[in-house]
Amino acid sequence: MNILAHINSNQEMQSLQEHSEHTFTAIKEYAAARGLTNCMKLTAFLHDCGKASKEFQKYITKAAMENIFLPKVNHSSAGAQILLEVCRSYSDMSECLVKLMLANAIVSHHGLCDFINVHGDNALRSRCYPEKALDMEHITAFMNDFISTEELENLFRAAHKELSVYLANFMKQKTAQDAKDYYFYIGALQRLLMSLLIHGDREDTRNFMEHTQTIVYTEDTIWQAATDKLESHLAEITANSSFNPINELRASISDQCKAFSSHSPGIYRLSCPTGSGKTLASLRYALHHAKKYHTKHIIYVAPFKTILEQNAEVMKQFFNEDLVLEHHSNIIPSQYTDYDYYSSSWNKPVILTTAVRLFDVMFKDRTTDVRRFHQLADSVLIIDEAQKIPVHTISMFNEMMNFLAYNCNTTVVLCTATQPLLETTTYPIKLASESEIVKQTKEMQEQFKRVHIEDACRRGGYSMNDLSDFIFQKLQPGCSMLVIVNTKAEALNLYRACEQHHEIDRLYLYHLSTSMCPEHRHLTLEDLKVHMEQKDTVLCIATNLIEAGVDIDCDVVIRSLCGLDSILQAAGRCNRNGKNSELGTVYLINSNEEHIEKLKDVRKGQNETNILLSQLHASKEGNRMDELLTLPFIRQYYDSYLFNRRQDTEYSTKIENRKVSLFELLSRARNINDSDNLSHPCLGHALKSAGMAFEMIDSQSIGVLVPYGDGEKLIEQLNSSISNAEKYALLDKAQRFMVNVYENKYKELMEEDMIYQLEFNGMLVLKDGFYKEDTGLEVRKELEDMFV
Repeated sequence: MNILAHINSNQEMQSLQEHSEHTFTAIKEYAAARGLTNCMKLTAFLHDCGKASKEFQKYITKAAMENIFLPKVNHSSAGAQILLEVCRSYSDMSECLVKLMLANAIVSHHGLCDFINVHGDNALRSRCYPEKALDMEHITAFMNDFISTEELENLFRAAHKELSVYLANFMKQKTAQDAKDYYFYIGALQRLLMSLLIHGDREDTRNFMEHTQTIVYTEDTIWQAATDKLESHLAEITANSSFNPINELRASISDQCKAFSSHSPGIYRLSCPTGSGKTLASLRYALHHAKKYHTKHIIYVAPFKTILEQNAEVMKQFFNEDLVLEHHSNIIPSQYTDYDYYSSSWNKPVILTTAVRLFDVMFKDRTTDVRRFHQLADSVLIIDEAQKIPVHTISMFNEMMNFLAYNCNTTVVLCTATQPLLETTTYPIKLASESEIVKQTKEMQEQFKRVHIEDACRRGGYSMNDLSDFIFQKLQPGCSMLVIVNTKAEALNLYRACEQHHEIDRLYLYHLSTSMCPEHRHLTLEDLKVHMEQKDTVLCIATNLIEAGVDIDCDVVIRSLCGLDSILQAAGRCNRNGKNSELGTVYLINSNEEHIEKLKDVRKGQNETNILLSQLHASKEGNRMDELLTLPFIRQYYDSYLFNRRQDTEYSTKIENRKVSLFELLSRARNINDSDNLSHPCLGHALKSAGMAFEMIDSQSIGVLVPYGDGEKLIEQLNSSISNAEKYALLDKAQRFMVNVYENKYKELMEEDMIYQLEFNGMLVLKDGFYKEDTGLEVRKELEDMFV
């Protein structure tokens, strides 16, 4: 009898043996690169053997032939059972650890499994040996025909050797007194095993079900072609640029990046002043490094989609469009899995994504995120604006970067003008011995000094009307001004106040926030730049989305009080290109109408900045405000900020009313209620529980498609009778017309009759009348906190 794994829509059948073998084939190259060939062959051969049960064979045949939906049948536990039974005699501590790691990978390929859950219960045992007995008679018969017990044992012994190499390296890399880093690396290795198996399973399943073939890229050829294009582009810039000290320094920074690219994979810092051209400089480093070390990917990560939208345009000019994946919009609610299945596996050479997506790939429990994790190996990982890493995730981030860099051949580049001192935290990032890609010099700091700081904060703060008056006192005809505030509500209120109270003829007034879809923001920025170039009077009211990586050059910047890192980023939008004969001015102000009670990072940053301001005001050496921008004060800020927040770096939260640290769930061996041969003192990880609780920002968001510009036409098309395949093809374009809404609020918005769901995969769509041409999505004040 032919034991089936899949039946596709054409009633073609794939045997279970074929699927098992093809699953391994799909990940063979990845596994070999990581020294995990035997681990993955063993888990691939076992992962779906539960499908040989009489119940599953009846289920798959009936579901396919009658085209009906039936309850799922557990098929992931059997493979783990067979592994544990076949290898029962392998009982020393390291063998037991390897057995349990491989068993967990098998049972987790359709949903992660804790080793030990937050209650101290052995969750792995429950998954491997469910209450409902499995049909081991038919399953074992299939396996005996497929592969002998002796072959399984041989694979296990070889897999044990492979994982033992990792474990020995982890022990050498351990520096923490409590060994949490050692345990964390074991958990990260478990994620890597799961990622490879999930990728192989999904890749082969899709290839069979959809008649597709996996695209194989020749990275060395791609890197060479892109390098040639970039070098030609840089040569052209040099030839056409006028000679001045800033252009000379930009060229020097770029040249240093190219020269440094020969250093072996590790963790490095690219510390450059704002406006120094680090986007192209970091790409130049990445391309030359990727070419030398034959890496699989260049992955660029930005904190905001605005930065991605801008830098994607810069980077795409050096690559064929089909080689670049822009992945940053969670456009379908998580309960709808079809799009996750069709979406990218991150197998393109160049990936541009947000920090939220990267952190999900590293820590969330969704198998779609876990699948992508192995693509971080053998990559150049550029973390832009690294100072934006949330404090509560620092320990997790640091140790994951250490795991990737020193076990997975990943090169990590931390890019920012204001480097956070991640190497000084309790669980530090392990920088390479020679970690600075570009040497910081006094000349560089002086040449890139383009602004003067004025502290305009006042006792009691500014109301919106007061702040509007202050703005128009400082805004001169023919000048451009950028005002950055801490919340979207404040940005909208200030915009309306300026709209009503200004008396300037021909003022070009703009609003920028994430209440506007990416296409709206892009067009607004382009229009704003045109009028700035024409020396029109321009005023832009924005949130912090504009202060990092957005290439605009204003005469004056006003920044609502915040952390020093954000102040420096805001200053980078002022006199950015040094074209003004005099220094630009950055005013610091304090608002009495902002509501930042829930924005802990902003509040803590304000406190530390106030301490520095008080210190500078107390000086008897005259006005020293400009020293706020210098390296000693940046270091002082981070020394104090991170020290005072050292208790916040391990992601404390509650799971089932228990106070836990997610860093501990991912790293520390936990107490076990009932120890037996299905537990191990080094395997107390609760990867599923931690992943379910993890959110990089306060709440996961869902995209809402808005009727702005071509968004209206997209909505019509997605509502039409065109095929689902045609609709899926529209989803990339739809990202340009999305506004994010907090996941736990979208039902309330539906009740307000503001949004509805398309029949096509339940995508959320905003109804007409709620999207404004100047400010984007506007709602009643009591609903404002529903939007990200």
